[in-house]
Amino acid sequence: MTLQESVAEAEAIRENHFDTFVQTARRAALGEQIDAAEIERITSRIGKSPADFSSMVGQFENRARLRKQLATARAAESLHIGIQAQISDANEQLEAAAMEHQRVTAPLQAELVRLRDAMAQAIVLPGELCRSCPSRELRDRSALLQSERDRVERRLTAARDEIEKLRAFPGEQDAEKAQRAAKRGRVEADAALLLARRDELAEQAEGVVAAMIEY
Repeated sequence: MTLQESVAEAEAIRENHFDTFVQTARRAALGEQIDAAEIERITSRIGKSPADFSSMVGQFENRARLRKQLATARAAESLHIGIQAQISDANEQLEAAAMEHQRVTAPLQAELVRLRDAMAQAIVLPGELCRSCPSRELRDRSALLQSERDRVERRLTAARDEIEKLRAFPGEQDAEKAQRAAKRGRVEADAALLLARRDELAEQAEGVVAAMIEY
């Protein structure tokens, strides 16, 4: 055998020993118990130390952790795709629901606009009918009632102002307090009559307005 052939064979033997070193470290990383003698034998053949063997085991353990993380990441990717699909489906359903909502509510909204216009007319038209009422008697009656209502409202406002002025003051003498209370009582009684009169006139005015609208 030539020297070149011997060197090549030696290199092959060394590579084989190194492969044994690597495979043994892999087995240890997978949990197999490797005795000290074997570790010493396979490390010494390639000029490695037990610490180098431990480092190689650590590399395999780290690779196992990385593969586990990779599996988790790939599973997350799969879940991500599934969730994205669910979101897309939900968005499509929402869009369809929005379109259906628009289809249903558009005519209803239009009807609401029409009804609001009609409601506005219900406020405006009674006044127009009253102003254009051809019955002089009803117009005169309406004007008289309005004048009386204005007069009662002015008297009621004055009575309220007077009641406020007749409140008791701190330190007021008993005689003054009694006099003030008596006067206030009379004014409050008058205000109650005015309130009743106001309600009565309002009811009469409503009747006249109804008659003017229908005339």
